[in-house]
Amino acid sequence: MASEFRRKESRAQTGKYYGKGAFIFSVSVAILVGAFIIIFESNLSPAYSIDNLKNFIAPAVTALVASASLVVSFVALKEQTKMRQAGTDPVLIAHLGEDPDQPSLVRLRITNVGAGAAMNVSMRSDMDLSSSPKRLTGKTFDTPFVRGEAVIRTILQGNFVSYNLGLGFELLQDPALPPFKVSLRYQDIEGVQYSSSHLIDVTELAGQPANEPPLMKISRSLEKISNKLK
Repeated sequence: MASEFRRKESRAQTGKYYGKGAFIFSVSVAILVGAFIIIFESNLSPAYSIDNLKNFIAPAVTALVASASLVVSFVALKEQTKMRQAGTDPVLIAHLGEDPDQPSLVRLRITNVGAGAAMNVSMRSDMDLSSSPKRLTGKTFDTPFVRGEAVIRTILQGNFVSYNLGLGFELLQDPALPPFKVSLRYQDIEGVQYSSSHLIDVTELAGQPANEPPLMKISRSLEKISNKLK
């Protein structure tokens, strides 16, 4: 079971302009070709046909150049739209995280690593709660959002939501907590839909240090001294 990349389920409305530009260009070329065919296949005298051809060349070339310029403009508009969207597209990932104050506590995080706000975020998990529920801390998988029954309205750029899973050494006890998949759906500020799925596997934490931070050690030492003085 492998994790999947983000998918864009709907396109921004600005993409329709490029299609109009291509259509206009196609119609213009068809008109020009049709006009040339009519001139060359007419039953008029050669001199009259040549005069008509001379009178037609200038406006025909002008129309062709104008059509080409129109297409180039629409292509440039589409590229600018892509660049603008790249600066506002959210990208959500589901992953394992640690509490800086309690490194042994493993958390499930939904982080926005994109360049814009993620709107109306929904989540679904295929976690089998009957596998080892005693290892899980709290009732993370009973919350409405994790069950897929509620949405988070906004996750801003660089922000995340976090849910406790359990203590690392307990989650890794043989047999380790089975891998599970998290599926995410969300929108950007223009209403474009995105979806992605992520494999969560606690065994990737095996061998990683979970030492107590120095500040926590100092805090506990001060607490012990304070209790003795009391």
